Amino acid sequence: MEHIEKLAPFGLFDARMPRYTSYPTAPIFSPTTDEASQPVWLGALDPQVPVSVYVHIPFCERLCWFCACRTQGTTTLNPVARYLEVVEDELKILAKTLPAGIRMGRLHWGGGTPTTRCQR
Repeated sequence: MEHIEKLAPFGLFDARMPRYTSYPTAPIFSPTTDEASQPVWLGALDPQVPVSVYVHIPFCERLCWFCACRTQGTTTLNPVARYLEVVEDELKILAKTLPAGIRMGRLHWGGGTPTTRCQR
């Protein structure tokens, strides 16, 4: 980060913020959590309440010193393209599990550098 001194007055580095990279959030998981848990949790969602969706893209042109996300560096877009194919497949599976009528209220992208300029 090149301009940390410009951002510091806004308090961006003073707050401890929650992470929202999983559903349910990390404190819900326990030793009894298994593959049958997710459909139960997703099935309990209220279709009248829009959900927020987080899509993690774990690739960066270079790794940032402050990042706590699971990511890796790459010099090409090939692994990113393959990863997005898998994410699309997962979303199709997920769509079969969600309650009818569920709507997305927010979409969050994270985990990597969204402006990567890697070569194919």
